[in-house]
Order: sequence, then structure tokens, then C-alpha cells
Amino acid sequence: MTPSSPNAAKVKVAILLVNRQFIRSWIDSGLIKHLEANSNFEIHLFSDAEIHKRLPTSNDYKTVDLGEIQISKRTKHTVAMGLAQMSSRSRTFRFKLIRQFLPETLLFARHGNYRFKTVWFSKSFRRIIGNSLHNRMTLCYFFPPLRVLIKLYLKVLNEKPNLPKELTDGDFEWLIIPSASAIGYTTDFLEGANAIGLKTLIAIDNWDHLTGKSIYPIKPDYFTVMGKRCVEHAVQIHECDATRVLPFGLPRFDLYREIEHNCNESFRVNKPRVLYCGFSLAHAEKQVVSSLANYLESKYGVGSIEVHYRPHPGPLPRYDGSTITNSTIEITSYKDLNRTAMPDMDEEFLNAILQADVVVGAPTTLILESLAIRKKCVLDLTNDGYHRTSAGNSASWHTHMLDLTDIKELPRGNTIDELHYQVDQMLQQPTNCLHLDIENLYNTSEKLYRDQLLQFLLTAQHSKID
Repeated sequence: MTPSSPNAAKVKVAILLVNRQFIRSWIDSGLIKHLEANSNFEIHLFSDAEIHKRLPTSNDYKTVDLGEIQISKRTKHTVAMGLAQMSSRSRTFRFKLIRQFLPETLLFARHGNYRFKTVWFSKSFRRIIGNSLHNRMTLCYFFPPLRVLIKLYLKVLNEKPNLPKELTDGDFEWLIIPSASAIGYTTDFLEGANAIGLKTLIAIDNWDHLTGKSIYPIKPDYFTVMGKRCVEHAVQIHECDATRVLPFGLPRFDLYREIEHNCNESFRVNKPRVLYCGFSLAHAEKQVVSSLANYLESKYGVGSIEVHYRPHPGPLPRYDGSTITNSTIEITSYKDLNRTAMPDMDEEFLNAILQADVVVGAPTTLILESLAIRKKCVLDLTNDGYHRTSAGNSASWHTHMLDLTDIKELPRGNTIDELHYQVDQMLQQPTNCLHLDIENLYNTSEKLYRDQLLQFLLTAQHSKID
């Protein structure tokens, strides 16, 4: 669809980027360029000062520096209060609240000598005290009388978030907000957009957004989400209208829809390879990786099978003190992550998955990505005895991870020995791929996110969707 005449006015679309990771999803992926290339739209990219200085120079879009974006007190309290009030709607909400007070570590370590366990207990107890003091306001949200007082205070405060002048005076028809949470600027900008009749679309950029962050006190006109299961979460947890939740996928996952899978094709470059993908939460994964490498060496001989360890680029601290003990393990070394906080999804990134015979890890996004291109995967669901967030315990508490563990055919190890066995079984299988039904989570056969979003905006322009 093109404008009816060469002089037809373009639809002005404002896109707000206030997170480094969205640079990768919306700019590096070519999504904004794809929208701008259509002659119907004029794209304006808004960002705060920190993000603006990281944006690449381009003629594909106009950029606006909004400086430092302030978050209203009403939004801070309302979103945080919603997490406590609606905690029954998601196991992740409940686990998130628990972790605000209890430490990442277990109170009692299950390994080590008496002295180690005593020191461990002392440090864990101090963390509980520190967390409780730091998150004392959260306690108020649990008591209805106190919530009434907080809401009265916010009403008296009478804050009315306003959009920046550059947005209100820009004659925009759409405000698109790539988002990782309802917290902060997202809710303020939605309220401001509603006040002036600006149509809004929240583009959820990650897997756990709907199940693990908080309730949306103000909803946009539309959401785009990863898949059909996310639509269900939006309806069940956030009480959204299902017709306004669009399972387009994720912009950065377009990469996996572009791959033409061939079960006969092998990407192996040398020896059989096992890739362990690190966890963002505290988990003694270095012990797991080392034990797996030692097991494979003892069974197949030193150097017979490569073990690669890809740590998470932004892991939380580990407290078990373990290190990689097997010197043959190949550890991924990341380049400068300052611009986007995540590795580029380039050929090197993709080959790390494609060249692995088996991908192992906690039920994280990278495991889902590996399944999307039909790699053989094994879930690490072990509990390390040190961390509250170790893989097995986290998987039982996080709603989005439960969506993955609900796939019964997906191999998993609940203990180290089980993990060794399952990885060994995968290595011995003659096939080099694993076909599991994950379409409910992410459908690789659908059109690219960029094409679905463009078609949606074109249809909206043609029919004047309210």
C-alpha cells in the first residue's frame, strides 16, 4: 500500500527507546529502517540522553534527545503496589517479592564444612536485614489500610505526567514504545499519550515481561508479544483484550525466521561440541560445566568432545566461589557490551548455536532460541545447594520458564548425574536436530516481525483504527 498521490502526507510515528538493549532490537535488526523505507511513514526516534549518545548516525530516521526523563511518584508507587496486590496472578510475581527480602543465597548452605556454613549463614542473615530495610516500602503495599493512605497521598499530590513538548507538538499518530517493564517511563508516557488521543503500541522485547515484571495500571491500545502463550498471559494476568494483543514475535527473533532449516545439514566444524549457556540469576553453573566436561573426558577421552561455556553477558553475582576447573573448556569472551549491554546478534552469535551438537542450560531465552532452530537441547534443572535462584528452583517459580518445562519431550537433568546422562544420549543420537512443538511460545513459520508490524500500521492507516 502506498500513498494515493506523491504529495500525500506521511503518517508520523514516534518510537521511544529508553533501554540500551532496544538499540539491538530496533536499529541493529534493521526494523526502523524497514519502516522508514515505506513511503507512508515518517519515523521519529525519541530517547533519553544516555541512549541518544549511543545511537548510530543514520539518515533513515530523525532523532530527538529528551534529556533526563523523570518518573512520576504516582507511577513508581502504583506499579510497585500492583505487584503486591496482584501477586496471585503469577508465580514470578510472588518469587520476585520473596527475593526483595530473602537473599539470593539460601539461608543455610548445603555443602562445605562447619566453619564455611557458619560464615555463610551470617552473611545470608545480614543480607535479609539489608534487603528488608531497603525494601521496607514494599511491606506497606501488602496492607489494605496502608494502600488506601498511599493512594490518598498520590491523589493529593495530583501528579499528571505530560508528554515532552517534542511529542505533543509533533502531530504524531502513533507512539510505539519497546518495553521491558511497566515500571517507570512506560506508564507515564501511556498516560500522557491517552490525554492527547495519541494511539499507542507497546512492543514487548523480552520473554518474561508479562509474567515477571508487574501489572500494567494503564494499558496501551495494542501490545505486540512473542507468541500465543504470551497472549494468554496478557489476558489472564493483565486482563487485556485478546484482540489487542498481537503475537508478532520479537524483533530480534526475526533472525530465526530467516533461517531455512535442513535436517541433513551439519554445521559441525570439527569435533562434537556441547555448548553450555549461562544463567542470568545466581546459579553455580561453573560447577555444572566443569563436571560435564570431566564426565565427557572420562567416557570419550581427553579432547574427543569440545565443551564451550557461554556465560550470560549480565549475570548476577554468584556466592559459591566455584571456578572452571577443566582447562579444556572454551569460554566465550564478549566484546565491548557498553552500547547495547548484550552481544550483537551477528554471524558469530548465530554460529555459536549452529555449530553446537547439543545446547545445555537453564530454561533461558537462549535455550528457546536454540529450539527455534531445532538444535538438540538439554535443560539444566539442578539445584546447587547455595543459591535460592539456582536453575531448578528458578524454573519452578518463574511462569515463563514453566512454559518451557511443560514441554515434556524436552530432555532435562534434575541432578548432575541426570544431566550427564541426557547430554550423552543427545550426543549419541544420529540425528543432528530436535523437533519439538514450541509454536505456542514462538512460531518460526510466521512472517517476520518487521513485516507484520508494517502491515498492521498500513492497515490502521487505511481503516483509521481507533
